Amino acid sequence: MRPSEVPYIESPSNPRVKELSSLKDGKGPFFLAEGKHLVEEALRHGEALELF
Repeated sequence: MRPSEVPYIESPSNPRVKELSSLKDGKGPFFLAEGKHLVEEALRHGEALELF
């Protein structure tokens, strides 16, 4: 995915941001990868479902 195709969200009050933040608790089948290194690793291993 090219950077121009990645949705950019500015507001922390965005409903999608709130939903994704709930993944930080580690409960459930998904995880939230934050930061360049972790995102690159998720992409490299085919584990990235969505990028923001």
